[in-house]
Amino acid sequence: MTSVPELRGARVRLRGLRAEDTDAVLRVFANPETSRHFDADLADPEQARAMLGRGLAYRGPAGTGHWVIEFDGTVVGIAYLRPSEELPGGVAEIGWYLGSDSKSGYSPMACGCPQISPAVGSHDHPPGDPVCRLVHNPPQPRHSGRGLATEAAAVLLEYGLHALGLPAVWALIHEDNTASLALADRLGFADIGSGAHYGGTHRVRVALAPARPAGLHHVELWVADLPATERSLGWLLGELGWRENTRWRDGVSWRLGDVYIVAECSPAIIPGEHERRRPGLNHLALHARSRADVDSLVSAAPDHGWSLMFAELHPHAGGPEHYAAFLEDEQGFEVEVVAPPVRRRVSA
Repeated sequence: MTSVPELRGARVRLRGLRAEDTDAVLRVFANPETSRHFDADLADPEQARAMLGRGLAYRGPAGTGHWVIEFDGTVVGIAYLRPSEELPGGVAEIGWYLGSDSKSGYSPMACGCPQISPAVGSHDHPPGDPVCRLVHNPPQPRHSGRGLATEAAAVLLEYGLHALGLPAVWALIHEDNTASLALADRLGFADIGSGAHYGGTHRVRVALAPARPAGLHHVELWVADLPATERSLGWLLGELGWRENTRWRDGVSWRLGDVYIVAECSPAIIPGEHERRRPGLNHLALHARSRADVDSLVSAAPDHGWSLMFAELHPHAGGPEHYAAFLEDEQGFEVEVVAPPVRRRVSA
């Protein structure tokens, strides 16, 4: 399967689908409500396993593929971002599925004995019978209605539009799936019509990347210690949503949308330490998503080779309306991490 990066939201973690996730994903789809808008009944373990097999066998563009959605360490859903099999032109299609709340009962996926009927709970063996491999499921915690699907879909959409630099991300949502249609509305998907897809009538939705004016193409930093730079700058960029782009013997680059940053220990480098106060580059300034993200980075930064500059003025070292952290690594490189400005209401 094509490798995909781990993605994180405030509460959810998206990581690549693995074969050992089979039982957890089967539990996600054990409630028929989860797949009632699909052309396949994924409450049927064999159909669910076939779906998983296709996901695990996926070979596609780098950075695309299938993820599981975790909440508090438990798999609660799956998601994908990959070239569409339904829409023309190989456009990127996104999908997300969060397990419906399950009730206590018997799980037919774990039993091979003939006494089980397709209806969950119809079984002649009591729980724990040694001749039966059936698993009795305790009541599961409620995951729907908590915004987890919205959070996971938003994280994956942002990754596609910004980290992968996709011009658009498409979604096909069954016309009766009001919850997913509302979710797509919240994320800014435009409705452009409907069509026959996946065995039923689906609304066709699209989210477009924001217009990008001509601007910065890339920044290249020459460094004396590439491994140290990866430990400090590489970690920081990863936390801010940048992804490793290319790697070669003397360097590595990280990309976010159309812009990338290079760190290279070139054979042509002139010996000496970086000094930000000399003529040349003083520091990099990078966007953070929120003030909370700035605070979180400041807390974790010392473990990755960074020290906080201007601590007595933090987080307003750049001015009273400017919320940012100024960080310096062990090689003397400075990075400013800037939170978005607070939008103030204007009185009528």
